[in-house]
Amino acid sequence: MLRVSILLLWCVTGPQGADATQVRELIERLKSERAEDREAATRKLRSLGAEAAPELKKAAESGDAELASRAKYLLKVIRVSSELTPLFNHLVPDAADRVAGGDEHTWTEILLGLSVPTDEGKVPYERLGETDLRGPLEQAFRGARTVPERSRLCRIVADRRVLPLTGAIVALLGDPSLREEALETLARVAPDADERTPDLDEPREFRIAVNAVARMQAADALASLPDLLKARDELIREIAVAGHGELRVKEAVLPLTPLLADPSSKVRVRTVLALVKLKASETAVRIVPLLRDKEPAVRIAALEAVVAFRAREGAPIVRELLSDPTAAVRLKSLAALVALDARETGPAVIPLLKDADPAVGARAVEVLVGWEADAAAADIALLLKNNNPSARSRAAQVLGGLAAKSYSVDVLALLKDEHESPRASGALALGAFQEKSSAPAIERLLADPSPVVRGTAAKALAELGASDAAPRIAALLKEREWYVRLRAIRALELLEARQFLPQVCDLMRDEESSVAGAAITCLGKIGSTKDIEKVRPLLSAEDPYVARIASEALVRLGSRDGIPRLLAQPVELSSLNALRSGDSWKRLASTRLSDEVSGAPKSILTRWCSLAGMKLDWPENADLAAWSVRNYRIHTRCGTRTLLEALEELTNGHCGFVLEKDKLTIVPARQAEEFWRGWSQSLPSKRE
Repeated sequence: MLRVSILLLWCVTGPQGADATQVRELIERLKSERAEDREAATRKLRSLGAEAAPELKKAAESGDAELASRAKYLLKVIRVSSELTPLFNHLVPDAADRVAGGDEHTWTEILLGLSVPTDEGKVPYERLGETDLRGPLEQAFRGARTVPERSRLCRIVADRRVLPLTGAIVALLGDPSLREEALETLARVAPDADERTPDLDEPREFRIAVNAVARMQAADALASLPDLLKARDELIREIAVAGHGELRVKEAVLPLTPLLADPSSKVRVRTVLALVKLKASETAVRIVPLLRDKEPAVRIAALEAVVAFRAREGAPIVRELLSDPTAAVRLKSLAALVALDARETGPAVIPLLKDADPAVGARAVEVLVGWEADAAAADIALLLKNNNPSARSRAAQVLGGLAAKSYSVDVLALLKDEHESPRASGALALGAFQEKSSAPAIERLLADPSPVVRGTAAKALAELGASDAAPRIAALLKEREWYVRLRAIRALELLEARQFLPQVCDLMRDEESSVAGAAITCLGKIGSTKDIEKVRPLLSAEDPYVARIASEALVRLGSRDGIPRLLAQPVELSSLNALRSGDSWKRLASTRLSDEVSGAPKSILTRWCSLAGMKLDWPENADLAAWSVRNYRIHTRCGTRTLLEALEELTNGHCGFVLEKDKLTIVPARQAEEFWRGWSQSLPSKRE
């Protein structure tokens, strides 16, 4: 490009170092009748290059046809030579002359000639790099006439990894006879293509091609990809669309937008996803109509775009999609409505509690609870008597999540339902209602024929603080089904039934790691320092999950032995407060919640700190933004839930916390890890 610019400059301004008179004399000699004079003048003018261009241009426009022809030829030679690198000109000194006197196939002949080994067995093009080969190869592909020629050119691109030629190679994927060759070339240009995470069920050639495109400079890609958007082959259009998306530049949006109307549903999907990657929110008005596309995959992609662009104007159509015949569309529609905070669509969500697809039904429960759809409780309660057992079960789950205690009688009736899921959900809802009078009925479910119901009943009784049921719950520790053992352990932990710790200890080496982990956690939370020796050997357990749980339990019991392993897998480190601020830890562990609380985390924590006589230190940090605006409802477990337990439950997975004598500091997860590592390094050694 620089060489061409220099040539153009000379054409306008004239010779700067050469004598213009001398150039004109040389041009005049081009008309000589003697061939040797003409050839000598041609060689000299060519050697002057751009310096001779202005005068040659005048000659090319003269009335002398023969002179004009020779001048035009020289101008082309000079232009071609200026576009080639010095190394290419050195390796093929007659390239410019051949191109000037040939046709578009001449470049193909030149490049293929460079692939012929010399007498010494060396391949000439191997001396050339991407910069040397790029322009000539582009021309060679345009002039190639046969499959073998294009195949040989592909090998040059692959061997020298000429990435800017990716667009030309992608175009060859549309030729069945060249597809494998093109694929191999792209794989060699972008060798890690298979490591790319696919957006859809992508064929290998798609992954490889898009990965190669993604490695191109944006300017190169934008120059070569638009033509591929018009290719007849659907796969090539898909690749071109996805490639535009990988460029991450706004200039890619304009050529993509028309493909939202492509006849291929796959291309339409790729186009929507590419526009999402490009953050082209201005295209939302064109994408929203695709929510009514005849193909489910397109509707799903459009839903993703509506979420990404927060296109609330699409909410009415999204609401319609709650009754879409495709379960995946209904599921994605629920997610979209949540992202748009379209709470006004709550009534339309209720029918999905009857949905035949388990995932859709479960998501509908989450949505209604998350939206705190208390006003819809009456309509939801009607489903408790629906002939669909899944609907009855999900209705109970929502009412439990809403703490809709006024429907306790109707939910209590579910404990005798002929299907296990309504019985289990009914028990959990009654636990959430804190309806302690329902404990005897729930306790009878500990003998239910369904292991799911037995385990769930144990959990519900613990939520009610039904310590009288502890002996019957402890009997479940011997159950064959691991789920029942797990629920029994956790229930005994919540009930602080220390008299059954010996039986719990027997399960610390259970073959099911989740059961073993629950047993170890139970000992760490309601055990005492004398239990340290029982837990310490598990630090060397083969299962890393069990070993980590053991490290946390040791810390809770007051042993520093668990610190190294805990920091080695820093998932949740707040238990280290038990060692650093033991008095504050014990104060929170002995303080019971007296009232149910609901609201955003900061509001809830402020109330709890007041209850414990502490101050709250809440940092303004972006890492806490998403969590800080969520709403929570935390009940007291009939007065048995401790402040420490509630604090760990609220912060788990969102942030850490650090206890001081009179202060609770919330710490973003990344900073929490740094804090606890620094604290552990400041500890004196055991010998000290």
